[in-house]
Amino acid sequence: MTQNRREALHFAFRIPCERLKEFKGISAEEKLRWLEEARDFVAKSVPPEKLALWRRLARLERSG
Repeated sequence: MTQNRREALHFAFRIPCERLKEFKGISAEEKLRWLEEARDFVAKSVPPEKLALWRRLARLERSG
């Protein structure tokens, strides 16, 4: 993988261990709600150009 591609893919999201333990005990519906909120947060926080690049790269990864 080239350096430019590695930089384009770079994204980090850290969740404290305590939060992960709490997550284990919640319902599937609550987990889905949490995931949707995280997705919305990323969509609002990351510049549109970078989101578009991530989507293009994800499609390339899936296509092989």
